[in-house]
Amino acid sequence: MQGFVAERYESPSMKIEYDEAKRLATQTKRGLDFLDAPKILEDVHVVQEDDRKPYPEKRLLTYGFLLGRLVMFAWTPINGGMRIFSMRKCNDREQRKFDRWVGR
Repeated sequence: MQGFVAERYESPSMKIEYDEAKRLATQTKRGLDFLDAPKILEDVHVVQEDDRKPYPEKRLLTYGFLLGRLVMFAWTPINGGMRIFSMRKCNDREQRKFDRWVGR
């Protein structure tokens, strides 16, 4: 992607890259921080491939809990970690699907 500026964060178990402008916009607009993604992975979560379109790279959607709220973040695998490009709170329909996926 031309002009992409990635910030890097080394968690104890993985590298996280992101566009700093997108991270700040997500913090302001949605109250969520890409750097919290590892916290979601520490608990029950579901990962599925985003195949809605023929994307030029593999895109994954991860659903899990952050501060008691179901959230989703979208990312693509990179060497040693992930590049996150979106994060948001899940809607009611997604919450029902998540409950079915994990047998709740």
